[in-house]
Amino acid sequence: MSKLSVNSLVLSPRNDDDDKDVQFSSQDSLNGRMHLLEIIQSPLRSAAFGSSYYSRLPLAPPLVVRLLVKNTDGKYIDIHDELPFYVCHASLLSEDGSKKLDFTQLNDEPESAPVRMLYGGLVTTPYVVRGEVVFPFTDLGVRLTGMYRFKLSLFRLARPGSDISSSTASETLSTAISDTFEIVDLDDYEAPAITNLSYELHSAGVPVQMPSQQHSI
Repeated sequence: MSKLSVNSLVLSPRNDDDDKDVQFSSQDSLNGRMHLLEIIQSPLRSAAFGSSYYSRLPLAPPLVVRLLVKNTDGKYIDIHDELPFYVCHASLLSEDGSKKLDFTQLNDEPESAPVRMLYGGLVTTPYVVRGEVVFPFTDLGVRLTGMYRFKLSLFRLARPGSDISSSTASETLSTAISDTFEIVDLDDYEAPAITNLSYELHSAGVPVQMPSQQHSI
């Protein structure tokens, strides 16, 4: 895949009231490294899919998270050889970030079975795009209208013959909270402009939907 310079990464618009991005990095219990998830593109909106799982519109622009790793000296290090063992998971939060909303009940009856609120690829593997390690979430959709956030969690899988135990592999290495985004009724939906970063990802082979009649920003 091609390489991406830091200067070409395009951040999504944000408001001063939206400065609630929370990042958490833990020390790697195996080798003391620090992992940092950095959201470089937050989605703005999409349409509620209701019960139409397979015809859902993905959030736009797609959520993109960058991974940075520091050694014990605080210097950034290259982990490209280990990338197949990293995964990033997305979960749905309320607007204020206080509640997990991955599942909900569609009526007030306590016996009713909960249904999934978030559909699509909830777990993604890393891409190397112009030198940057990124986790793109390109097909996430939300069932009901409202304002939400995403929580991103980074994990590393145990590889055969490594010193990583199953308990170490289940550790959350880093988390980040996205800006708020809006889910509207389909009749009220207007797709955001395509970002330059989305074009870069598409050109690098990431499966980003690219409507032909949208303008770029």
